[in-house]
Parts: sequence; C-alpha cells; structure tokens
Amino acid sequence: RVLFRFMPWITTESDGVLAFGQMTPAVAHADPRRLIVNLQKNHILVSFVVLHAPCRSASPEGSIDAIQEWWRQTIDIVRQAKLAPLTWIMADLNADIGTTGSDHFAKRGHGSDTAQAMIVEDALQQLDWFAPTTFAWCHSGSSVAWKHPRGTEHRLDFVLCSRLAFEMATTSAVLCDHDSGFAHDDHFPVRLHCAGWLRSAVDFQFPRWDFEAMADPARCKEFQEALRTLPLPTWHTDVDTHVA
Repeated sequence: RVLFRFMPWITTESDGVLAFGQMTPAVAHADPRRLIVNLQKNHILVSFVVLHAPCRSASPEGSIDAIQEWWRQTIDIVRQAKLAPLTWIMADLNADIGTTGSDHFAKRGHGSDTAQAMIVEDALQQLDWFAPTTFAWCHSGSSVAWKHPRGTEHRLDFVLCSRLAFEMATTSAVLCDHDSGFAHDDHFPVRLHCAGWLRSAVDFQFPRWDFEAMADPARCKEFQEALRTLPLPTWHTDVDTHVA
C-alpha cells in the first residue's frame, strides 16, 4: 500500500538513460509521516518528498490546532532540508485542496471546502509548491483518489511539484483501474507525466595535455620565455629541515 501510494521508485540503469539508480541518494529527513530524499548525479539535483498528513478526525478531539502545528513543523523541516530546484512531492494530504483558485492550485476536481484544506493551501504557498493535478489543462478523468468503505469518495492524494518541476508537468490522471491484487487499498495511485530538458553535464573541462605542443620546439620556447617573466619563488627551508 505504501509503495503504490507514496514511495518514489528508484530504478536501475535502462537503455543507457540516466536513471535514479545511478544517482547518489541522501536522506535529509525521515519520520513516520515524512520522508525527504535528495539525489545527485554530477550537477543534476533532484529531490523527492513523501508526506502523509494527519487526518483531523484522528487528531485529539478533532482539533484543527494539531493539524496546523503539524504543517508548521513540516514547513520548517522542508526548508531545512534544502531541496533541489527540481522536486516532486507525493502526498496524502487528507484534505481536498482547491477552496480558492491560485497560481499554485486550481479548482479542477475540488469537492468540499474544509478548514484543513485551507491550512494545506497556505502551506503550499509558503513552500512555493504547485498542484498540477488540480488544473484543467493538466488533469483528465476522475479526481477521486480515495474511497471510504461506506462509499464516500474524496480527492486526498496529490503529486505536488516545485516551481521548476511544475513547468515540466504535462498530464495527470488517477489510475482508477489499478489492481492491488489481494491487498486492501482504499487509495488509487495518482500519475503525473512531466517532460523537459536538463543539463546532464558540467561546463567544466578537465585539463588535457597537448602532446603535439610539447614536441614543438617553437611552442616550448614560447613557454620557457613566459616562465621567465614570472617572479622566482623563494625557498627559505634547507633540504635537511624539509625532509625532517
């Protein structure tokens, strides 16, 4: 259940394409409801965040203050984790965001307004995270990602993005026909497709010996003359002291 709902899949190398399995992972934070992983390969940096926000009905006496405090702590944790500009967030928000439209989230598929949703929306804007699955230009089909055993349906699960990742978002959908086998899973996977270009190499070039220039007397003479223009280094330590 956890794997299909939240966990980022880190694959191995395939067809020579850079895969997550080739990148160096570093866990920036981990607790029962939060996981932050940073990946690096040369100058390519990617971060994944997994969040399982608490449900208000499960908090002490249904207190909205407990939800507010959890998100306050989450914002602090995320900021300290120093996420990469390219970040994806797999989140069970336990809230149906979209109470009001903004550049960070829209009203596509929104069900009902709740106080918890408004807290989440404020957190997303503070973190500059975007919810492409709430925009009509991105999402198609049903938005229902959770179904209660009694039959009620809600949109609680989202794939969120950093600003750079949001610019790469193209399409999203809820996999309503997902087969969990014999496992009981009341959540449906949410799929987000992104496409874009990343710089995979560093501009820095390692120095290379020019063997043809080294064999050219004229080039060697130019090099020697250039060396003579430099100040000679002074050496005040005798050999015996240096060896000791």
